[in-house]
Amino acid sequence: MTIKAIDKLADLINQQRDAILARWRKQVRELPSARHLDVPSLNDHMPVLLGELAVALHAKSEQTIPEVLSDGSAPAHGLQRAHEDFDIQEVVAEYNILRGCIHDLADDNGLILQGEPFHILNGVFDQAIGLALQTYATAKAIEVQHLEKLVAKVLDENTHLQTEIGIKLERRSIDLWPLVEALIHDLHPVAGTSSTKLINHVPDDMVVYADASLLSWKRYSTREKPIRTARGERASVSPL
Repeated sequence: MTIKAIDKLADLINQQRDAILARWRKQVRELPSARHLDVPSLNDHMPVLLGELAVALHAKSEQTIPEVLSDGSAPAHGLQRAHEDFDIQEVVAEYNILRGCIHDLADDNGLILQGEPFHILNGVFDQAIGLALQTYATAKAIEVQHLEKLVAKVLDENTHLQTEIGIKLERRSIDLWPLVEALIHDLHPVAGTSSTKLINHVPDDMVVYADASLLSWKRYSTREKPIRTARGERASVSPL
């Protein structure tokens, strides 16, 4: 692609921004978390990203990408998607769908993406994804910390209270691994066939918090309970 063609692609991105976003929205609507969003919320900072991409293409150098994106759209977009309960795969998918739309734009106009413009395009999107995921992960970590503090506060406030049936609310840690291991042992006569294997992947140090007096073993009353076979297939277990 010549320098003139690179500038043409950058100009096309600016001129056909609305059409690019319309094509992008049509595909992004397939993501579960995006279906309920209105157009402005769905677009979010993607129009700004297109402008940033055009600037990077006009500059014709990968060295300018960090400068273009450092205070740009990606960090804000990641934060917004965290608040809208997108999962991390959906955030990455949004960017990759837009990347595909730019490839389609180039093809529709007889431009072949290769060499420097190809690297600039991928550099912009790869760095944008990284920046978005940083703020996304930070926001989610803060949410978890807030929830943990809230649970601890509730438990602390109710330490000396009694329920109507006389159970005292106390925070007690119970090792989860032995509970799961015992369940696997109980299911072994049913699941222990040549094609089915139950594996305990619970980390050794994982614990649950509950009042020990509220924990009890119960048999499943459902007609069938799905499990996973060694080959990754789904199987079912009849009631014990």
